[in-house]
Amino acid sequence: MKKRVLVGVGVAAVAGVLLWPRHAKKDAPPEATVKPAAAPAPSSGETAPPTPTRHPRPEIDDTRRRQVAELGRLLHAVPEAEAARRAEDSARAAVPPPADPALDLAKQAFANATDLFSRGRHREAAEAFLAAYDAVPYPQFLYNASISYEKMGDCRAALEYLQRFVVESPDAADEGVKDKLAGLQKRCGP
Repeated sequence: MKKRVLVGVGVAAVAGVLLWPRHAKKDAPPEATVKPAAAPAPSSGETAPPTPTRHPRPEIDDTRRRQVAELGRLLHAVPEAEAARRAEDSARAAVPPPADPALDLAKQAFANATDLFSRGRHREAAEAFLAAYDAVPYPQFLYNASISYEKMGDCRAALEYLQRFVVESPDAADEGVKDKLAGLQKRCGP
């Protein structure tokens, strides 16, 4: 109910602008100030109450009436269009995207690998990261496998997978990765 009241107020406010006579001059002082007849003079010590000013309603022609009616229809059509758009969006969201078995396998292998890594089972974690990479060749899996091999002390495997990561994803190889690569090369040899 509040929404309709607010829309009605909006129509009245906009309609007030639309209904102002076209022939009114911009520089002319408003002729709409009407003062009522003077009130009796106050007795000694009392102040007179302020006199209210009233603005007469401007004349409305048929063109203005049609404009106001059209504006009202448009303002009422906005909530209906918004509701239709929301319904269409929710219908699209209800339809799941087609399943990609390779992506599902990679997600499952990655979840398994992170669990194994957190439990300190680094060899199994590295194998799971590589299984995820085999399903979907995302270079970050190579980086994760390299870290797993490094944690378990297999310097050669860590170096191999970190080098593959840098080759496959040169944009992701920042200074930290390059420093890690240089450190592994020093420890493992050429």
